[in-house]
Amino acid sequence: MSPSEAVITINLEEETKNGDDEGFKLVSYKKRNHNRRPSPIKDVEVLLNDVSADCLCINEHWLVPNELYSITIKNYQMVSGFSRSVMTHGGVSIYIKEPLSSVSLNLENLSIKKHCEVTGILLDIHDMQLVTVYRTPDGDFDQFFSAMVKAFKKLDVDKPLIITGDFNVHFGKRDIRALELCNFFRSFNLRKSVRFNTLGNNCLDNVFTNIDCSLLTSEPVDLTHTSDHKGILFKCQVARTNFKTRINYRPITDVGLSTLCNTMSSLDFDIIDNMSLNVDLRFQLFIDSINDAIKFSFPEKSRLLGHDKSPRVVNWFDGNLRDMRERLRFLVSLHKRDPILVPKEMLSDYRKRYRHAIKNAKIKSNDDFIMNSR
Repeated sequence: MSPSEAVITINLEEETKNGDDEGFKLVSYKKRNHNRRPSPIKDVEVLLNDVSADCLCINEHWLVPNELYSITIKNYQMVSGFSRSVMTHGGVSIYIKEPLSSVSLNLENLSIKKHCEVTGILLDIHDMQLVTVYRTPDGDFDQFFSAMVKAFKKLDVDKPLIITGDFNVHFGKRDIRALELCNFFRSFNLRKSVRFNTLGNNCLDNVFTNIDCSLLTSEPVDLTHTSDHKGILFKCQVARTNFKTRINYRPITDVGLSTLCNTMSSLDFDIIDNMSLNVDLRFQLFIDSINDAIKFSFPEKSRLLGHDKSPRVVNWFDGNLRDMRERLRFLVSLHKRDPILVPKEMLSDYRKRYRHAIKNAKIKSNDDFIMNSR
């Protein structure tokens, strides 16, 4: 399995209470009925209590902004939502059960009325991202994908991610738009989890996630009294975690050191001699200038740390190859700045030497593995 296809397991053992071994529970709910205006949103309280849901994702709630933020659901708090201020109907929102803690991902700013109405949150204790989406039956697909691409730039696909909503495509049928939608989410390693019909003989609603499918269940919820769609009860079972932690760091490289020298040489430190300023202020400005130069020269990067069941250790990539790689990057940087100082032929020659060294290192590593396995 390639890294892009790796599924994610999550640890909910510390968060489960009262002997509940079913882990995280989410209800996807469409608050609309063709036959009448939607009844008060509190109608869903009974359902939430019955299934002990941790989260409620509502798509098409039909509420205007002042109603959305004034209506409450007992034992739940609304964390994020979107409402139409001009056109009626539509809208999305997410509620979480108290005392769970979460923050908004501010995705609602990307919403395009009718075409892609979206909102999302990040649960603190689960480190899980929840997103709910609504697209009208006549919504423009190009605008939908455009908004979702921008949304994914704010999401971390290496973390547990659940996207639920009414997409108004026919899943499980020969619907080219449904296929395009599934392929789009699949490119981010998200798979659909709903296999039953949600409106008559059609499946228009779904839940996409990157969590291991063996830990999940999705089942229909009868909402005849409040909606023409069936709800979705999504459960994520408790599992041992192999989820990785992301750390930030600033690697010290030859390119960075060269950039730092150039940056420091161009700094103006005349402010140190400015006697009209307090000595503490002058010192702080001096330190800030150095810190800014370091941050500029050594950009921050991030990586994942964790314990996989079968870690992939690259034994052949030793310190000598790392030094050659950094030297090659340095030469590439110098060539871009001054092709005369580092001509193309010199760069090409060193690149060949680097590739040859990698080839020899791999051969030696494989030979050593075979010899040691006897």
